[in-house]
Amino acid sequence: MHVLMALQEGIDGVLVAGCHLGDCHYKRGNLMAENRIAVLRAVLRAAGAMKGRARFAHISTAERGILPRLIEEVKQEVKALGPIEQLWVV
Repeated sequence: MHVLMALQEGIDGVLVAGCHLGDCHYKRGNLMAENRIAVLRAVLRAAGAMKGRARFAHISTAERGILPRLIEEVKQEVKALGPIEQLWVV
């Protein structure tokens, strides 16, 4: 819901990152998140114009340097898409 609200409010892009599947301190937290992300992907796909506005990634603390590179990639992708237009009203 937070991702949809951010996009609806005009945030140009969103990065959601979490633990690798099966490797989470919260045991099932990343599995629950994966299910929610699947629903979110379906909603964004239905919106059509949201393509490229949200990125989902699994990372761990052992993967040093991944997060800054991932953030930079997302920034560049979103910048190339340009500003988001409000497509729906909540």
